[in-house]
Amino acid sequence: MKKGTYYLRIVKIFSIIAVVLSLVLIIVAILTIKNFNAREEQIMSSALMTQRELLRGTLSYIKDSINRLVANENVSQWADSEWGDPNYYFYSLKLYHATREETTFQDYLDYTISITNQDPKSFVISSDGTIQKNSSSFSPDDEILKDGVFIPGIYRSHKNNSLLLVTNRRVNDATLTFLSTFRLPDEMVNNKDYEYCIHDQTRDITISSSEKFENSINELKWTPDGTESSISGYHCVVDSFSDLGFSVIFAYKEPTITSINILIIFCAIVFVFISIVTSYLLAQKLYKPVGETISKVTEGEDVKDEFELITEHCKQIETLSLELEDALKEQKMLSEQQKYRAFLRGVPYITADNDESSYFTVAAVMFECSEEELNLLFAKLDNFSKQFPHVHFVRMNFIESAIVAKADNSESSKNNLTETLKSFSFSLNEKIELRCALSSTNKGYQTISKSYKRASDILSYRYRFRNKTILTEDDVKGEEKHIVFPLSEFNKLITALLASSPEALSIFDNVVERNTNISFEEYKRFTFTMIGIVIRYFQELRTTPEELFGESIDWSELYSNSDPDKTLKRVRSILAKAMQSNREKEVLEESDTLKQMKDYINEHCTENIMLIDLANEFNLTPKYCSQLFSQLSNENFKSYLNRLKISKACKAIEDDPEIKISALSLQLGFTSANTFIRVFSKYVGITPKLYAEKIIKDSK
Repeated sequence: MKKGTYYLRIVKIFSIIAVVLSLVLIIVAILTIKNFNAREEQIMSSALMTQRELLRGTLSYIKDSINRLVANENVSQWADSEWGDPNYYFYSLKLYHATREETTFQDYLDYTISITNQDPKSFVISSDGTIQKNSSSFSPDDEILKDGVFIPGIYRSHKNNSLLLVTNRRVNDATLTFLSTFRLPDEMVNNKDYEYCIHDQTRDITISSSEKFENSINELKWTPDGTESSISGYHCVVDSFSDLGFSVIFAYKEPTITSINILIIFCAIVFVFISIVTSYLLAQKLYKPVGETISKVTEGEDVKDEFELITEHCKQIETLSLELEDALKEQKMLSEQQKYRAFLRGVPYITADNDESSYFTVAAVMFECSEEELNLLFAKLDNFSKQFPHVHFVRMNFIESAIVAKADNSESSKNNLTETLKSFSFSLNEKIELRCALSSTNKGYQTISKSYKRASDILSYRYRFRNKTILTEDDVKGEEKHIVFPLSEFNKLITALLASSPEALSIFDNVVERNTNISFEEYKRFTFTMIGIVIRYFQELRTTPEELFGESIDWSELYSNSDPDKTLKRVRSILAKAMQSNREKEVLEESDTLKQMKDYINEHCTENIMLIDLANEFNLTPKYCSQLFSQLSNENFKSYLNRLKISKACKAIEDDPEIKISALSLQLGFTSANTFIRVFSKYVGITPKLYAEKIIKDSK
């Protein structure tokens, strides 16, 4: 039988896979080599920096020690005495003690300081005793001493890996010479990957680790402090100690091709060859059962396109699988969400498990938070309630939801629901207030609608019980029920106030007008409710009247006023003044810098931006940029960026619940789908997949 299109496609596909794998491996090999070299260079750079800091620290301490010796009274007395003077040796002994005192406790820096003067007959005083000037123990360099006077400069020392620094300092009318011996960092001397060159700027003489290195960096000898450059395969950094008359050029060998690099390249080539051979063999192996099957079906006749037959059967299987999956989802949704939503709304609903012997308790639930957080919190509550058996969450409208608890007896039903709500309230942020009300426990499915209505009525008293998260029938016993202030109106008023919207006062006036015909006692209670709204408003703004508009409010007078009409006018005046002041405050506090920062983040939030990108955009250091952003926005950069991304993610899922999580994470600039899922779960409380499933369920 002649092989058809399917075989050619298999060969083509595996050939492409082989090529792609080869390219990927080559790229990985290149990146590995670059990463290895970069890491090696980073290590060497860090080590070089350590060497520089060690040398700078040693020289700094030597300069401080010389300054202290110059200011020492014993040194001053010795400088004023002359050789042969009876007090000369006495002052020399005091000078000896001064040098010992200065260097005895600094052994960890490995340096010594000796002192002498310009008199050729004088000797050198150090912490080890006195030494003749013509002693060869200072330096192998013959030019260090001329006519009994030490020539200032930097010299090799007789000590291993050490240098001798000769400097002159003026003390009273005498010139004293300080001979400071210090050790070079071991890494500079013992590691062949590092080189150094010390340039005596006074004598224009160099001391280097190798003559080859010295010849290659001649042009850097007179360059300014901090100069960095790459020369002859070395990365060089210049440290200039102009006050001491010399500079040091540190260098390390830049990474080149190593045996590890060659091994990586060789492995990549071998893998490319193996992938090509393997792809060909797999194509033959995969086609064999298909070819044998098609050969039996076609009775040995030639086939133009085996792939068409396979595709047809695959489509049939896929269709059956999708139909089965949809049927299972619909069955589950119909048995739970639709059933309880219908019962809560009082819509007749027939189901096989309408067990009228079960007991049901219903809770009406709402959150006192911003509109942006509502969807996330309701989704979180839905996911949380699934942890408890026989507890069912139903989203009723934009601002309110219901939870139904089922049990075999009335006590268990109420306890289960109470425990669920308490546990969920403990998991919330302190800034978010959970407000809910429990109905009494009733028997049978048909009582659910009545229970939910009663729970909603109880919830309308939440403003009277600010310290209670869960209200029950017992809490509102004896309360009049004639106040007309629906939950939706309350939420609408709070939202308008926080937005400083002119509509807020219209809503306020409308609510007051609708409650003018109630009893006097109830009207007074209504004024308490409106006063509570003022207090809630200031709590949401996290401020006080004094801070906002410079006036204090006598709350006790408001509550004790016997004229409700005057109290309501005063409440309306306070709200109007507070909203006006808040608008002005927001204009003043919203700095131009913060606006530009937020605009930049909003524009680039779908990219993988970091704090350093924002800092570079505004020419700031990352640390200062972070502090400035947090100070202006009361939120750190990472939290603001993640919250913005998750908000866009929720909107994208709501628009298209079938969107792929991997595609969405890439679209929002996350480095991986796992990172996106982790951040989404942190802010929403459930995974993106569960959130999408919830959106699909609610839409049906």
